Amino acid sequence: MAPNPLANWEKIGNSFYRKIAIYDAIFEDDVELENYIVAGAPYGGAIALHRDETKPLRLRDGQGSRSTVDIYSCAGQRINRINWEQATIRGLGWSDKEELLIVSEDGTVRRYLGLDGEFTSFSLGNVSTALFFQDTGLII
Repeated sequence: MAPNPLANWEKIGNSFYRKIAIYDAIFEDDVELENYIVAGAPYGGAIALHRDETKPLRLRDGQGSRSTVDIYSCAGQRINRINWEQATIRGLGWSDKEELLIVSEDGTVRRYLGLDGEFTSFSLGNVSTALFFQDTGLII
């Protein structure tokens, strides 16, 4: 017996709808988002992840403790990895032009001009906390 093609449609009001799974696995298996600082770019853009250094890290075989900022597509596929050897990261955010902004505790702000790693930087002085507000700014 052939399956019913209408079986996964749902009636809402006078119309019929169905859910279609677009992605079945988002992010790599070892990425536990609760252990990361996460910043999503506006307009469905990229997602930046940096391991939250205030949370304990259990190292696995072959895993280093090197600090990185990983850039993912909104579908969870890694686009780029930025190796971070500067001061501790205090905030991640995105400009309205989808430029990644990374604020470190020594006050350095790196503005990445694209997803390939090219950046400009400026300094704000020592930073203990950096908060980003979507499309409105940054508070240090």
